[in-house]
Amino acid sequence: MNNKFSEVMARCSDSELIEIITKKREEYESEALKAAEVELKKRNLSTEQIQEARESVEEKDQELKQRAEEPLGEGWMALNFFLPGLITYVFAREFKADGYERKYNEAKQWMIYGFGFYLGLIVLLIVCASIFFK
Repeated sequence: MNNKFSEVMARCSDSELIEIITKKREEYESEALKAAEVELKKRNLSTEQIQEARESVEEKDQELKQRAEEPLGEGWMALNFFLPGLITYVFAREFKADGYERKYNEAKQWMIYGFGFYLGLIVLLIVCASIFFK
């Protein structure tokens, strides 16, 4: 049985194939899943090799979870506070694209604080100017 996904699945590592047929089933078409299962059977892996591949998948999952929970550094907080805007938002989006969900959320939060600070400063200056220059 040779389908259009066979070549792609043949290039995948053992752990990638196991991840596809176990954890990522909903992300793939049925033909792709069949190709992955066929490729895994072709490789005739021992139980130790399958266990190693599963452990590799679990390690990858743990790494992704740790990455998602990594906090934003103080330098980034200051940058987002004092220079809120498009450039810092682009950097924040890069955090999200790289899997740093918490960093992304905290960067947005510090940008909002920065905008609030500058807005408050502008209001204060307008009020002071209206008092002193009557």
